[in-house]
Amino acid sequence: MNELGRNSFDEILKIAKFIDSTKNNQWHGYPADYRRKVQDRPPTEILVKWRNEGIIEKHCISKIRAGKVCNL
Repeated sequence: MNELGRNSFDEILKIAKFIDSTKNNQWHGYPADYRRKVQDRPPTEILVKWRNEGIIEKHCISKIRAGKVCNL
């Protein structure tokens, strides 16, 4: 995975989160800090989809959901 940004601790962020904040189907994204912000963690069904598509390894699913370091 490519680096998308850095958090305030200068740690590399490689996952993005996309939201429709105004509920008008105009989505925007930003680098997500899954380790420090629970709300930035992708849902399990998205992580499983990424696993099935070969984007992440199986062991990364539980690590990301728990906010632990995962070698992306």
